[in-house]
Amino acid sequence: MEIEKWLKLYEQYNGCNCYEIYFLFNKKLYKIELKQLDAGFVKMGRESSSKGGWEKLRLAVNKARKIEWLASGKAKEVMTQDKFVKLAEELGLNKGQACEYLSAKARKQSYTLDSTRFDKAGDVNLKRKKIQVKFENASLTQLRTIAKVAGLKA
Repeated sequence: MEIEKWLKLYEQYNGCNCYEIYFLFNKKLYKIELKQLDAGFVKMGRESSSKGGWEKLRLAVNKARKIEWLASGKAKEVMTQDKFVKLAEELGLNKGQACEYLSAKARKQSYTLDSTRFDKAGDVNLKRKKIQVKFENASLTQLRTIAKVAGLKA
């Protein structure tokens, strides 16, 4: 099955109704909110053999896409790259988790590190908005998990 079909299944069963993508560009952290993901910046990947070597969907946000988002005016500056890296280190979080933290704090919510599966909830859950928060080259999920949720044989 090609990327578009896996991505369509991922979004069909996703527990969110929008995405917040964080990315670094010219030493600054930006974020953009999207209603859906585009196969143009999602690719197939594989986990390391120590994690099972499973195939997965992952983001692959390139420089051209970042420039496009910035030029559209939809991407908003969050902070400097140095401040972001320092925050992540101080909190003991990786970059993706630090983005979840920033998203929750921006909405005056407490942040708890969790590993809730993509179909169960967003990373930040408001009354009418369930947000999946991702850093620029984050893994979305394993193909076998999408297949399981969709009731398919992987």
